[in-house]
Amino acid sequence: QCSPGTTLHWTILGASTFNGKVTTAGLHVTGNNFRLQDCSLRGPTVAAYVAGQNLVEVEGASTTSRLSGLTVLHSEFSDIGSSGLIGNFVDYVLIEHSYFHNIGYIGFGCLSCNDGKVLYNRFKTIMPGTSGNNTYGMTLTHESTLYNLDPNAGTKQAVHPYCSNWLVSGNETEDISWIGLDAHGCYECTFVMNH
Repeated sequence: QCSPGTTLHWTILGASTFNGKVTTAGLHVTGNNFRLQDCSLRGPTVAAYVAGQNLVEVEGASTTSRLSGLTVLHSEFSDIGSSGLIGNFVDYVLIEHSYFHNIGYIGFGCLSCNDGKVLYNRFKTIMPGTSGNNTYGMTLTHESTLYNLDPNAGTKQAVHPYCSNWLVSGNETEDISWIGLDAHGCYECTFVMNH
């Protein structure tokens, strides 16, 4: 937990590898019950897309080796080339009263995550995105690597299954060139009272 007013600012980010995937992250979390509260996180990139450049990644090893517990409260994510916050194979997620802005691709994204709530957040100025201005304020989806070769693709038995059991409520989106709140890979999810 940060002291109120604390800012973590990365002026440069180095690459790392996890599960055979190269990423460039400010924080890469591989343990349970990660909590971030009252923090401001800023990256080195403004108004540009940089593939794999993320402020915070919280990542389990696989769908059978998942993390449990990701909580973000009253925090700010900005100035990063790809994503503010990414969860992969994480269950029991709460993202509340936080601000994601000036990000190149995705404000908050979950890949194959279950049992989550995204409440009263603000997603603003997510751009320029990938080809075709592909950007998301928030997305619930799955890891797409080799997804087309998975015989169980699109089911809960997939190697990279869709997210399930989410509530997305009270969020605001503005100035996003593609989709503000996205659920193209989600089961049993409720989106209500978002603007």
